Amino acid sequence: MSINDIIRTIHPSEKSLSKAKAYAALECYMAQAELSSQERELIRPIVRYFLPAVPKRPKTVFDWIATAVAKDEVRFYLDYVYCDGEYIVGTDGHRLHMAPAMGSDYSYAPGWYLPSGHLTDDPGVEFPDYKKVIPSRENLRWINTERREPFMDILVYKQTIDEKESAYNAKYLDAALLGGDNPKFYAADGRSPLLITFDNDCRAVVMPMRV
Repeated sequence: MSINDIIRTIHPSEKSLSKAKAYAALECYMAQAELSSQERELIRPIVRYFLPAVPKRPKTVFDWIATAVAKDEVRFYLDYVYCDGEYIVGTDGHRLHMAPAMGSDYSYAPGWYLPSGHLTDDPGVEFPDYKKVIPSRENLRWINTERREPFMDILVYKQTIDEKESAYNAKYLDAALLGGDNPKFYAADGRSPLLITFDNDCRAVVMPMRV
């Protein structure tokens, strides 16, 4: 069976696929098909070829926060990085990256920032109350998010908590994990936001997907 034949078994109606969709199709095929160990070894290099690129590690804390901002013409206020004097925050509504406004090698004044890092004019709206979406660690438990698999053409990390399966967009989680060293994962249950903490006091929140 050729690579195109394999992909067509998952997406029979599509004439062409993005690299990410092709990878998801191949992963799904390998998970479902009854393949011999030799066949799996033959396919594995092809799967690795279609593997989405690992996000580049941001050079600064600000760059990491800026990866979470939106590109939204309607909710334009999410297109900015915001600093309230206590924290500097970026969010697109599906994920959130935040860090103390003052660190060992940086300091940001309150205000609105372009993703490039330049302080800009106040857009005339209030930034959402981001603290409401940050779970309290007192009500959470440490979890493991090692299982990665395709779901509806999206790579996700899955785990089961209290017999409920939850999934988190792997693109968002991979980007969040670049926020610092020794990440720790916390969640209240299988339908709650995932809180990630780091040694440098940066935090990330990734909203769950419906599965």
